[in-house]
Amino acid sequence: MAEYTRIKPHRLPDLLLAEGVSSFDTAEAARRTGLARARIYDALRRLVSAGEIFSPARGFYVIIPPQYRSWSAVPAAWFVDPMMAHLNRSYYVGLLSAAEAFGAAHQRSQAFQVVVDKYLPNRAFGRVRIQFVVNQHAALLPAKKLNTPTGTMRVSTPAVTALDLVSRPLHAGGLDNVATVLIELNEEHRLAERDLVELAVAYPSGSVRRLGYLLERYCDLQLAGLRAKTEPEGREPAPLDPSGPRRGHVDPRWNLRLNADIEPEL
Repeated sequence: MAEYTRIKPHRLPDLLLAEGVSSFDTAEAARRTGLARARIYDALRRLVSAGEIFSPARGFYVIIPPQYRSWSAVPAAWFVDPMMAHLNRSYYVGLLSAAEAFGAAHQRSQAFQVVVDKYLPNRAFGRVRIQFVVNQHAALLPAKKLNTPTGTMRVSTPAVTALDLVSRPLHAGGLDNVATVLIELNEEHRLAERDLVELAVAYPSGSVRRLGYLLERYCDLQLAGLRAKTEPEGREPAPLDPSGPRRGHVDPRWNLRLNADIEPEL
C-alpha cells in the first residue's frame, strides 16, 4: 500500500489534480488526510458545498477544475468509467452519445446515455445528466475504449450503436433522427454487414429488420446476408416505427410494416 504525506482536507482536490487524479473514493480521502471515516464525511461535505468536488455515486467523488465550477460538475465522459467501476457495474456509452463519439452528432442527446445490463436510476448534477438505458446483453456486447481528458471510457462499436438506435428510437430523437445519424455513422465508420450479422442474435428480429431497411434505403448498403439472418418470411410484419399506428403497407424484402414516413435531415 502506498504511503502518503497526510494533507489537510481543503488541499485534497488541488493536490490530487496535480498528480493527475480526477476522482477518488471515501477510503482514499481518509488515507490521504489521515482522518477517521466520521470526520472525513464532514470534510468532504464542505468541499462539495464549496463547489470543488461533487458526488455522482455514494462514496465516490469527482474533482471540479476551476474552468468547470459554473457547471457544478464536469462532463460525464470524464468520470463515467471510474464511477461505473466504483459501482461494480458493466456499461458502455451508447445511443446518441456513442454516435457523437464517432463523429455522428447531428442531434446531441440532452443527457449522456449509458447502457447497462440492469436498472440504474438516472442521475443529474449541475449541468450534467446521465440517462441509463437497460440492455440485458450489455456486458457481452462489443465496445471500444476511447480516450477522454481524464482516462478512457467504453463506447459501443458502430454496429452496436446502430442496432441500439433502431431498437430505441424514442431515446434517439425519433426515427427521422435515427436515419440521419445512421447516414452519418456509416459515412464516418463504414458499417460492415458481417458485424451486424454477428450481433443480430442479441436483438429482436424487428429491430434488425428495421436497421436493414434503413441502411439499404438511406445508406445504399446491400444486406442480403443480414436479411437472411432475420428470416423475415413467415414472421409477423414488424413496425417501422414501434410507437406508430398498426397500419401501412408491408415491405416484402424486410417484412416491415411501413407505418411512418422517414425524412432524414441530410
